[in-house]
Amino acid sequence: MTLHAAATVRRPIDEVFAFWSDLSRLPTFMTHLDHVEVHDDGTSTCRAHLSTTAP
Repeated sequence: MTLHAAATVRRPIDEVFAFWSDLSRLPTFMTHLDHVEVHDDGTSTCRAHLSTTAP
C-alpha cells in the first residue's frame, strides 16, 4: 500500500518551524504517540501505542 498526502499551512515560516522543531508537540497531531520527552542532551524518548491487529 502506498499513501500520499499533502497539506497547505497558511502560517509564517518561522512559526511553522518553531512548531515542528518542538518534538514535545508531536502527540498533538500524531495520534499514535502518547508522550514525547525531550532531554537536555538533544535526544528524545517517545511513548507510543501500536495496534496489534494484523492487516
